[in-house]
Amino acid sequence: MPILKLTHKVQKSGLTVKIASAVLDDLKRYSEYTNAGTNEIVQQALAYVFEKDGQFHKWKEQQVSVAPPAKAKPSGMPIDKPGVVPTSKPHPGSGIAS
Repeated sequence: MPILKLTHKVQKSGLTVKIASAVLDDLKRYSEYTNAGTNEIVQQALAYVFEKDGQFHKWKEQQVSVAPPAKAKPSGMPIDKPGVVPTSKPHPGSGIAS
């Protein structure tokens, strides 16, 4: 009987990861064993680890008052990183801000 509960359906977002070949082989075998997709197995395995890790829960509770991490653009730069913003409007016809 599988240790993971593989019946819960949730809205999903994408993530690409690289894992050791041996772990990937076992993931594929576990998929065959449970008759579940690899995405669902990874989802449930991570949820299981997060649920069981008491130190993570303590750390996570301390992070509630901290702003969530900035989302990254594909280039790796944070989305909320300020860009160059003119401090005044350009003069008509000059193309230069004063």
